[in-house]
Amino acid sequence: MRCPDCQKFVSMDTAGADECVDVSIEIDSLENSTVSVACEVRVTRVCADCGTELKELTFDIEETLEVTLAGRKLTEDELNSLHASLDDVDTSESGGGRYAKNIISFDGTIEVYLDKVMVGSVKVGDSAAASAFEECC
Repeated sequence: MRCPDCQKFVSMDTAGADECVDVSIEIDSLENSTVSVACEVRVTRVCADCGTELKELTFDIEETLEVTLAGRKLTEDELNSLHASLDDVDTSESGGGRYAKNIISFDGTIEVYLDKVMVGSVKVGDSAAASAFEECC
C-alpha cells in the first residue's frame, strides 16, 4: 500500500486494539439487575516506516450481564450510577500462510463498577478476516 506521508509503497504493522472508542451501559431489567454493556474497539494498521494509520477495523461488541453487590441485587439508583471500562485488551493475528486467511482477533474484559467497587464483569472477544480492514486515508 502507498503511504500518503512517505509517498512510497510500504509494508504495514498491526498497531493493536489501542483505542476503545466507546463503552456504554443500558439497564435491561430492574428486577434481575441485568444490564447490557456495549463497546466499540478499533484496531489499526500503520505504516512500518513512519507510523501513519493506513487501515482500520472496528469491532462492535454487546453483552448482557447480571450485576450484584455483596450478593444482593442493585437498586434503581445504584443501577443508574454504574460505569464500565474495557480492560486487558489483547490483539492477535493468525493464519496468512499459503491459501489461508489472515485472521485478526481481540480479547478483553468489560468490567462494571459502582463507585470504585466492581459489581460485574464479562469476557469479550471477536475476530475478522484481515480483508475487512478499511482504508483510513
